[in-house]
Formats: sequence, C-alpha cells, structure tokens
Amino acid sequence: MNEFAYLLISIVAEVIATTSLKASDGFTHL
Repeated sequence: MNEFAYLLISIVAEVIATTSLKASDGFTHL
C-alpha cells in the first residue's frame, strides 16, 4: 500500500510540474 501511495504522489507531482511548466511557457509567449 505504501508503494502505491508513493507512486500515486509521484505521478501527481509530475503532472503538476508539467502543467505549471506549460502554463509559464504559455505566459512567456503571450
């Protein structure tokens, strides 16, 4: 169960990082 929770947290963190990166990139192009 711990490994699953750790994997889930890693995926969520990666998605958030990718989203914020795309958002900042979009704002830069604006």
